[in-house]
Amino acid sequence: MSISNRLCNATPFDVEIPYTAGIRISIKPDQSTELSLVQMEDYAPGRPGSAENLRSLLSYGCFMLDSDRSYDAQVLETLTGTISMMNQQLTEFVNELKKQQLSNGTKLDDETLQAMKESAGYGRFEERLNILRNRVKMYKKVLGGESVENTNRSFDPERTCFASNPPREFPSKLSLAIYLAENPEIAKKNGEMIKGMNNAKKAATNEQPQSSAS
Repeated sequence: MSISNRLCNATPFDVEIPYTAGIRISIKPDQSTELSLVQMEDYAPGRPGSAENLRSLLSYGCFMLDSDRSYDAQVLETLTGTISMMNQQLTEFVNELKKQQLSNGTKLDDETLQAMKESAGYGRFEERLNILRNRVKMYKKVLGGESVENTNRSFDPERTCFASNPPREFPSKLSLAIYLAENPEIAKKNGEMIKGMNNAKKAATNEQPQSSAS
């Protein structure tokens, strides 16, 4: 992982990210901007508060460029995450509306639901969501449907979570250990994947011709 100071906008929309009071980071559609050293440190993985800051970037469809990875793969990964967050936000809004209607003893029909979404500003929200979905389809068509790493990229197995898609390399062994401790389901899956890779290596080694004893 080699995070640069370049903040990229993976969407076809103008983006303004709140940074501090009175300061916003503006990025044009499909373009990028260079952050100052102080700003970059706020988004550097592994630093205090950076996880929440990076999640905020993801909500805008933006990412810090990793020069070790394919740009297109990073765009696909980012947009997939952004869409997931938008879907969750929309689902929570709709569920709350349905809950309110049930408490009033009425059923929320599709026409009324759409009108209420429009009134709350979710009409434009859904339009943007559909645009991003179509963009992801195009990226997947070219990239083979996967958020792939650079094929020349190698990972340090002691610092990498292979259960992530794509594999996520951490800054240190300790940071990976803490992440896995905080996410037991991912830790279990990661352990199973590493075991499978090790078994595959052993099988490949055993299949190699053995030199005859002299």
